[in-house]
Amino acid sequence: MNARTLLAAAALAGALLAGSCASTETATTSAPTSETPAPPDTARVPGSGATTPVSSATTTSLPPPLPAPSPAIGSPGSNKLFVLGDSVILGAKTQIPKELLGWDVTFDAKESRFVNNGLDVLKAHKLDYDRLRGLARSELEQAYKDAGKPAPKDDPPASVIDVLGRVIVINLCTNYQAGGGFAKYIDGFMDYLKGADRVVWMTCAEWSPGQVESNAAIKDAAARYPNIVVADWAAFSPTPGYTYEDNIHLREPGQIEMAKLVAATAGPAPTPLPPAPTTTKPKPTSTTTTSTTTTTAPPPEEG
Repeated sequence: MNARTLLAAAALAGALLAGSCASTETATTSAPTSETPAPPDTARVPGSGATTPVSSATTTSLPPPLPAPSPAIGSPGSNKLFVLGDSVILGAKTQIPKELLGWDVTFDAKESRFVNNGLDVLKAHKLDYDRLRGLARSELEQAYKDAGKPAPKDDPPASVIDVLGRVIVINLCTNYQAGGGFAKYIDGFMDYLKGADRVVWMTCAEWSPGQVESNAAIKDAAARYPNIVVADWAAFSPTPGYTYEDNIHLREPGQIEMAKLVAATAGPAPTPLPPAPTTTKPKPTSTTTTSTTTTTAPPPEEG
């Protein structure tokens, strides 16, 4: 082999070696290793400066069908319904009462509310009711006392269900972090709400492991509590156009769909009972004293 042939062979070998190295380097840096995981995609949460991990769940072009409506509550009675939630359901505040025809809706939702705070919110509503009822009773008793009459017999104390409603809707898993014992919080709620005809637990968009855990706990609890109905919002949230870029908070189409889901799972409102008779306060007894005014005529003038 002459010198020119040797040089050409050496050049070709070098080129092949360089190409092999370049290919190996590209393959190594194209995917993160288990020791250095890629950071999650983030999106800005509407109305705040914070960023939130975006779910990698595959979005669907159409939402799933709404569930069949829950059966009507058989016995007539109170048509009160209570909605408790965080910033996600807060976005549907104007839409949900429109769909709950016939229901007397109390809506209490707040940004950054956690499941461990929710039971205290319900208890606060009960305490406020009892306090106002006590004040009204004191005023009534005072009015009868002022009228010199015995006060009528007091009504029995109101129960939790009398105050909150026969149906309670709970959406409190958006801010939950995995490992916090979501199932035990469900048990605490259900113990306090015993006697409710229906407790609707809503699942949340699965943007982190916390929501995966909480959603599983909600579905498991439905097998243990016969009055739990699951409103599976996690199945609807990936629908394009339902949420903002964070894949969590609701755009208007999502607000409307969530309201329809709440109405379906809550079921029709019961037939309300006739209103209770009102007790009018008696007028206080007044003692009137008649005063006699004596007019003395001036003496006649002398002259």
